[in-house]
Amino acid sequence: MQSDYVNITGFTVEDATAYPKAGISLNGSEHCNISDNNVSNNWYGIYLLYSSNNSILCNWVHNNSVNGFQLYSGSTGNTIKNNNIIANGVYNETSEGYEYQFYNDQTDNVEAKNNYWGAGMNNSTIDASVYDWQDDSSSCSNVTFYPFRTGASPCAPIPELSTLVLFSVGLLTLAGYVGYNRRIRRSKRE
Repeated sequence: MQSDYVNITGFTVEDATAYPKAGISLNGSEHCNISDNNVSNNWYGIYLLYSSNNSILCNWVHNNSVNGFQLYSGSTGNTIKNNNIIANGVYNETSEGYEYQFYNDQTDNVEAKNNYWGAGMNNSTIDASVYDWQDDSSSCSNVTFYPFRTGASPCAPIPELSTLVLFSVGLLTLAGYVGYNRRIRRSKRE
């Protein structure tokens, strides 16, 4: 997309898997709002190219094959927080985390604070999942991710989990009801 002041809110964006497709992509855009989206199973989750001063809040960015976030060439001043950034890129057994959930391929620093990076993630596993100056000091700058959330951001949509929980609760309730009715009928026969 190459427009300013656009709201991209409440979408499920998935299966843009061909190179170099992204679930959500901004190219030369400013002051856009990307929020409350489920961005899953894409080549890139959210991709910014020459895009500054955008708000990227409360998104579920999960299971994108290369990066959850990719920022490139002058994508500065973006507010990136309260997102659930989970299981993007390739799992690395050595670091016990994913590479690269967040990829800063530019010489500008980026703040990605107050995001949730997945269960059991800590400073070292999150740092291993972020591509920045530590990976290429000649062309990349720092990504500040601390402080980070220790639990899922409640404002970001959690796909299928809520459906799964409601379905499971319904099954447990049904199983309890059937079991209770069987005990009642059995006790009446005796």
